[in-house]
Amino acid sequence: MGLIFWVDENKFVADLVGKVFRKKGLEFYHLESVEEFSFRVMDLKPEMIVIDGETLERKRDLFKDQFAKNPSLENYSYVLKGETDFSDFPRLLGKLPLPLDPFQVPDLLRSMK
Repeated sequence: MGLIFWVDENKFVADLVGKVFRKKGLEFYHLESVEEFSFRVMDLKPEMIVIDGETLERKRDLFKDQFAKNPSLENYSYVLKGETDFSDFPRLLGKLPLPLDPFQVPDLLRSMK
C-alpha cells in the first residue's frame, strides 16, 4: 500500500491511526488544516486520501474551491471517515464507519482499493 493521506482536524484520532500505520511499516501523512490540502496532495501524490466527514462538513466550501481550482485532485482515490452527504468526489472508494477501530483501518483501506 502506498502513502495514505489523512485529513482530520481531530489530532488524537489521526495520531493513533498514524501509529498503527507506522508500526506496520506503512506510509501515513496527517493534515489537520485543510487550507493547504491541494498543495500537499500535489506534492506527496498519495495512493489514497481519507477525509474525516466532520472536518469536511466544517470546511465544505474550502474543499469545493480547491477542487475547482485544481482539477487534477479528481484523479486521486478518496475514502470518507464517518458520515457526510458530500459526494463530489469522482473516485470515492467508500466510507470508514464510526466508531473507528484504528487497528483495522489498514485492512479496511486495502479492501477498498
